[in-house]
Amino acid sequence: MLRSFSSRRHRRPPSALAPLAVAAALCAFVAGAQAQALPRVRATPPPEPPREAPGNDVAPPVVTLTADDVVSHIGGVTQASGKVEVKRLDTDLFADLLTYDRLSDTAHGQGHVRIARGLDWFSADRVDLELTRNAGTLIGTEYELGARQAGGHADRIELHDRNRSTAYNANYTSCTRDGPDEPDWIISGSQIDIDTTSNEGKATHAVLHFLGVPILYAPSLTFPVTAERKSGWLPPTGDLSNRSGLTLSVPYYWNIAPNIDATLSPGYATKRGVELTGEVRYLEPGDLGQFTGYALPKDAATGDARGAVEWAHEGSRADWLSYSARVQRVSDQTYWKDFPNQMPALTQRLLPTDLSGTRRFLPFGQAGEIDAYARVQRFQTLQDLGEADDASRISTPYQRSPQLGLRGTVTLRDQLRLDFEAEGNRFDLSGLKQENGYIDSVNCADYRSAAGVPSSTAVDPTVCRDYLVANRLPHLDHDTRVGGNRAHVVGSVSRNFASDWGRFEPRMTLHGVTYDTDVQADGSRLHATRVIPTFSADSSFSFERQAELFGRDLVQTLEPRFLYVVTPYHDQSKLPLYDTAPKDFNEVLVYSENQFTGQDRVNDANQLTAGATTRFNDSSNGRELLRLGIAQKLLLKDQRVTPDGTVDANKLSHLLLYGSSSAMEHWSFDGIVEGDSSSADGWLQRAVVSARFHPGPFKSLSVTYRYARESSKQWEVGGQWPVYRREPRPSGCSGTLYAVGRTDYSVDDHRATYAIGGFEYDAGCWIGRVMVERTSTGRNEGTTHLVLQLELNGLSTLGTGSLKILKDNVPGYQPLRNDPGAPGGTLNSP
Repeated sequence: MLRSFSSRRHRRPPSALAPLAVAAALCAFVAGAQAQALPRVRATPPPEPPREAPGNDVAPPVVTLTADDVVSHIGGVTQASGKVEVKRLDTDLFADLLTYDRLSDTAHGQGHVRIARGLDWFSADRVDLELTRNAGTLIGTEYELGARQAGGHADRIELHDRNRSTAYNANYTSCTRDGPDEPDWIISGSQIDIDTTSNEGKATHAVLHFLGVPILYAPSLTFPVTAERKSGWLPPTGDLSNRSGLTLSVPYYWNIAPNIDATLSPGYATKRGVELTGEVRYLEPGDLGQFTGYALPKDAATGDARGAVEWAHEGSRADWLSYSARVQRVSDQTYWKDFPNQMPALTQRLLPTDLSGTRRFLPFGQAGEIDAYARVQRFQTLQDLGEADDASRISTPYQRSPQLGLRGTVTLRDQLRLDFEAEGNRFDLSGLKQENGYIDSVNCADYRSAAGVPSSTAVDPTVCRDYLVANRLPHLDHDTRVGGNRAHVVGSVSRNFASDWGRFEPRMTLHGVTYDTDVQADGSRLHATRVIPTFSADSSFSFERQAELFGRDLVQTLEPRFLYVVTPYHDQSKLPLYDTAPKDFNEVLVYSENQFTGQDRVNDANQLTAGATTRFNDSSNGRELLRLGIAQKLLLKDQRVTPDGTVDANKLSHLLLYGSSSAMEHWSFDGIVEGDSSSADGWLQRAVVSARFHPGPFKSLSVTYRYARESSKQWEVGGQWPVYRREPRPSGCSGTLYAVGRTDYSVDDHRATYAIGGFEYDAGCWIGRVMVERTSTGRNEGTTHLVLQLELNGLSTLGTGSLKILKDNVPGYQPLRNDPGAPGGTLNSP
């Protein structure tokens, strides 16, 4: 049965009615004489140890003793009673009765003993303490480590020095210990060693109790005793999924240096076998990065060795050099299905290797700058092997090996601006089709049809591939793209005329590009050069007036904008498409001279883009309460270079409407709508509308609807909300239960493409999380994870890393607190 705790954390001052003090200098008084009321006197310290260097005149710290009654004896012994206080540096000793021996520098106290030492404190029935060494013995003790706001009680504590102590038959917790109830979590052990210098607490024969139930035993368990990181074994973690089964691992955290740490996690999965996960973080002046690796020597489900690596790095040297690296690689094509959360990426099936660097030059002083840059970019594309749905396959992007360029800006006489970019690229596909599984991603339905295999019979994709290769069926390797070299130069001259109420900026741009492709399927090569000029005139205005809306005094703005663009037509249909795609149609990109990204297409144009935005701002603080906008293009001639390759003979482009509002307290709204009045299928073409309710901390609900005609209709609902609060118990403990989650629901497919949901419970000294996460990996398949985590403040975290999953996927999610149990805190630069 655990002992109930009683804590007195407030220091008792000396009596204000009769403060009595005596110093060792009064030793000549007759033994046993009763001391009268005297002002505080400093006692003589023990003999000073030998000085390390001659001439060191630093005086030793003084010892001060105050009490209601003080008696001094010949021989250097002083007895005190009644609210006794002994002070030396930042160590305070309180007791009801105390005997101080000046010669041995030892204090013997009993009755309501309390020692305050920096942030730490101890209370005991009695104590023997050497003041200079900060060493001694406490009997019947309660203690607290202030840096962690955690502690416990012990039968006996040995103080070895200021930083080291040993507690016998002791326990440790960060939960409250003031009431009659047992703490929610507590570690008990036959011996607990505390060393604040090495930031380590070590419990021998440790048992971790949670809600009165023992959940972990360890012959030796270490834990941090300050807020700093420390090396050591962490509690086991577990993960449960339908593809890997139950996975258990035991992480080891290695605090290599203040700026480098590592975590190694050997483990075992019931459906996979032995595995190893590792992570290394580093921080140097101007550099930071992280490496993560996963190894499965032999997958019990497939019989193959599998693994993944990820490396992210960013660095800079002052203002003249910056560089970055991002590498993600996995062992096989179906890795993203079996381990969807292990390699987070913007696109799980398109993993990049991207190395880049930029060098800045200032040859024109403050008048301009030039950047020289280089880049190598590759991709690993994970195809859906054997999938009968062609839409599930991904086209392999071109790799850049390399990309070299110069870009710069020069301003002449603070008026005329020159912008330029000169770049060369080598686009390559050689070897990528086989490497990325393109040839393997055949349609096994073709094999079944050609070979007469029933659909009910399971087929190995390798058999499909070999059959289609042998019979030269057209579905294999149908990608006819080829690589090549491309060089382009883009230069522009502009002048900005600006005033308080508006601006006007004419611009002349020249876009030149040359191609030299590899050998195409018909044995030919393309050598082509094109040069296209563009003239544009961009003007915008801003008008204000006082207004009243929502019962508030507001400032309303009206901001019309006009962009005229003229570009002659050039036939570009035979040129390759290396890095070009249509731009998104939104409130920013609608005012673009070219509706394509990249350098392979420049649309012809004789058009005027007109739009206006109005804002309602709070006149007292300038906060935007409402924003509404409209924009549309007027085509003065037919456009022949279009994203779909057909001539656009419409006089008006799609109409763009957009807006946002935070006028209602705790509410925010955003929306963008794209409509086409000439469409026979309906005016609405695309829409994204969202609403969020955020009335306070840890309270957030959001809903988003995404619509794209003939493409997708999807709802996204998520949030975090308290659903139950436990009233404080006599011990002072209370708790709050939060519901948290998100789901993405496809209206067309009638299924959730992604979902995570569960509960968090914050009890003050611990946080528990229970989540279920499901990631769709196909129309009729997915991966399901059960996420369990127990975060013990001041100790560690048991379970999977659900906190990162929630922050990455739940809109508006707020962590209940920083993760104090995590071993890897913030790295410190040397």
